[in-house]
Amino acid sequence: MLRLFIIFIAFLTIAIGFSQEVHEFTLEKAIKRAMETNRDLQIAQLEKDRAGEKYWEALSTALPQIDGSLSLTHNYLLPFFYLPGADSSLRKITVGFPWQYSGALQLQQTLYNFGRVGAAIKIADFYEEATDNDYITSRDNVIEETYLAYNLVHLASIKIRVNSFNYEIATQNYELVQHRFDAGLVSEFELLQAKVNMENLAPDVIESESEYERAINNLKVVLFLPMNEELVLSDSLFILPERVAVMKDDMWKRTDYVAEQWRLQMYGKNRTIEYSYHLPSLDALLQYQYMGANLDLSRNKSSEGAIFNLGVTMSIPIFTGFRTQAKYEQAVIDYNQADLRLAKMKDTMEMEYENSLLRLEAARKRLVASGTSRESAMKALDIARTQKRVGSITELDFQASQYAYETSEKNYYSSVFDFNKAYIDLLKSTGKLGRLFINN
Repeated sequence: MLRLFIIFIAFLTIAIGFSQEVHEFTLEKAIKRAMETNRDLQIAQLEKDRAGEKYWEALSTALPQIDGSLSLTHNYLLPFFYLPGADSSLRKITVGFPWQYSGALQLQQTLYNFGRVGAAIKIADFYEEATDNDYITSRDNVIEETYLAYNLVHLASIKIRVNSFNYEIATQNYELVQHRFDAGLVSEFELLQAKVNMENLAPDVIESESEYERAINNLKVVLFLPMNEELVLSDSLFILPERVAVMKDDMWKRTDYVAEQWRLQMYGKNRTIEYSYHLPSLDALLQYQYMGANLDLSRNKSSEGAIFNLGVTMSIPIFTGFRTQAKYEQAVIDYNQADLRLAKMKDTMEMEYENSLLRLEAARKRLVASGTSRESAMKALDIARTQKRVGSITELDFQASQYAYETSEKNYYSSVFDFNKAYIDLLKSTGKLGRLFINN
């Protein structure tokens, strides 16, 4: 029985392994999927949809409001009054009928309310503009997040390869020094040096493997993939082309900055709305009502009739317990806060742009330096291979050349990643990140 259970578990494990889906991505494909599945972007899209409905909500205040009603009433006790008779007696007079019914239509149209309707429509327009720009800002954030998550996986895999290779070289070196120590050719100090060097590299291998797993998991979250499914990157870490022209004035077209400008105008119009509640409003009312009554539910046209009227009403606010003034003052405060946020954002944007330029220039210099070092290390390794073949170089010297090349390779790709990130930061600071990854 135990054997059958073990066989069943083995087959189940194999089946699960075969059913595991493998997802293969390029950077372009990953960005496309992220924009299709990202929750923040979906929320931004829904906010755009809300903006369209806000416009119709605001417009409705300028349109006629039509209401209809139907009523049916059964009077169990009818109203009555008494009239005096000739003999000083009282005569009870019953008024109405047991059954009453009516139908009514009412049309109400705002004629004038000191710009309240127009301001509400403008606010809806401004809100729609703001949400359109918010969506583009969210899209650029998704692009940046996906790029960093995607290439951190590349960088972590490079670190694993380099650290594992260096650890293997250090292990081989230690074994070689151990043999020479056993033969009495090196001192115990040299043996301990080789051992310490090997052991110092072991934590780097462990950390790089853990870093890779974390990077993979983070990318799965960004791409909205299950944690138990396999993820494969089919391209490599490359230098982004600087094909998007950047100027300082471009940053004033940034979508997050433009969205805040629209919000400032929204708060300005809201002041108009709140102040209008201090002033009279004029409304027209058109009403038609048909009503009837009877002793039972059958119709009696002789007891039915219609009412039709048209009127104009002016509402004059006199005192609302300071509520109207308080709401107006809050609207003024909201506007002033939005104005200050916009000014603060402007200062921050200028700082971000200047810092992005500095980071990009420093990253470009590191990229050139690491590229030069990588080329030199590659040439040195080629020479070391040739010398090894002819026997003019020791194994230790050859391993040192390999170690130097692998280290320069890791440093080079780290510089590529840093350069790309600095370039993305510059494009984002000027609102042009989408032009690098999206054809628009």
